Amino acid sequence: MPEWLTHVIFAYLVFKLCSLRYRSLDGADMALVLMGSILPDFSKIDLAFGVAGMDIQNMVDPLHTPIGSILVAGLLSLLFQNCLKAFMLLVIGAGTHLLLDTMESQIAGGIMLMFPLSCNKYSLAILPNDDWRVGAILLAAMLAVVTVLRILKKVCRKT
Repeated sequence: MPEWLTHVIFAYLVFKLCSLRYRSLDGADMALVLMGSILPDFSKIDLAFGVAGMDIQNMVDPLHTPIGSILVAGLLSLLFQNCLKAFMLLVIGAGTHLLLDTMESQIAGGIMLMFPLSCNKYSLAILPNDDWRVGAILLAAMLAVVTVLRILKKVCRKT
């Protein structure tokens, strides 16, 4: 599945469903959740260094863990006026990312969910990570949710 697109679509769906319950969530909040959904993949920066001949994978791998994502979200949230809200939204987005990654069948063995207590990698291996249909199903679900929400808004305004 196309990695970042799938993570962003899944985070969008989670945000839209949460916004039904929490009406105070707005577009800026959605942007933070979507940014958080690709936050754990900041560890992919090792690819750029690999081109330069430097192997930093062991240094950036901890960023693709719950603790690493929380630390990066904490640092990024300092750039916002409402730090706590920004932090929570970034963590929710990162959580959706790690949830999807945990469900994927991983080539590298999974996600280090218990880092730094353990470097064991975990994966449920429910979703194949090379199947385009997973992304297509999420995209169809996103379009369905958006369509239903728009129809509900129109119906609720008329009554």
